[in-house]
Amino acid sequence: MTRFVAAACLLLTASAGAQANREILLTPNNGPTTLPLGTTRGERVNRLIIRGATVISGRGTPGTNRGMPPEGPVDIVIENGVITDMIPMDAVNAAGYGRNYQRVTGDKVIDATGQYVMPGLVEMHAHLPSPNGDLGPKALDLVYRIYLGHGITTVRDAGTGAGMARMAEQRKQIAANQVVGPRLVLCLRWPQPLREWEIGNTPDKARAMVREFKQAGVDCIKVSKSPGHYPDVMEAIADERKKLACSPWSNSRSPKRRPRRVESRVRSIDTGTASPMPRWAARKFPDE
Repeated sequence: MTRFVAAACLLLTASAGAQANREILLTPNNGPTTLPLGTTRGERVNRLIIRGATVISGRGTPGTNRGMPPEGPVDIVIENGVITDMIPMDAVNAAGYGRNYQRVTGDKVIDATGQYVMPGLVEMHAHLPSPNGDLGPKALDLVYRIYLGHGITTVRDAGTGAGMARMAEQRKQIAANQVVGPRLVLCLRWPQPLREWEIGNTPDKARAMVREFKQAGVDCIKVSKSPGHYPDVMEAIADERKKLACSPWSNSRSPKRRPRRVESRVRSIDTGTASPMPRWAARKFPDE
């Protein structure tokens, strides 16, 4: 009887130890269902492992067809939100680790077998919708899901209908992992108010407006179809933004104007607009 009790205690202790060491395995996207609208918090762990992924690194030589092919399987170690190690687990490399090698583990492990991992894409020209507009009160939540679902992890907004104050708060909450969404880079269109040719139309006025924009919390300034295209005004915008770490951006549809933008030290030039969805302006989305 004594031997049985001792054996039972030993078995219980071993089982408890196995339970404590058991990995928490997650499937990609936390399962087959989509992330529901209304989700207000993500999950962050100290040490996350993405196991067995095929990595598309994007490395290569610009302007050529020499690119790094997909690599894998790879175990990716992420600590406090930073990738700290990428361990090749193909047969050749794994053979060199020795018989006693144990694969890395962490607070949570995602089994990415057969899945691809790549750097997040950047949307360079967006106009995020207002919750009071045609897409309904969940408009921002919807657009965030569309972006994330297509691998876009950073969005540069070119002037939102949601208002700078609301979007600055959204940017803060996303950065704090309190709202599920892509990283936001917020820009204001020049000048404010829009389409006023007597505002922001001289170097002195331009410098003052750059300071106002920065105080409002903008990350960059979009100059398009306005007095900001005057060479001396553009130069003043670029010079003042350098002092305030605020990037100027020109939306120029005229190829003749682009050399002038470069001379004025504009950091980014594009020629059109993009949308995260088809023309659904007339469609309203339900609250849930």
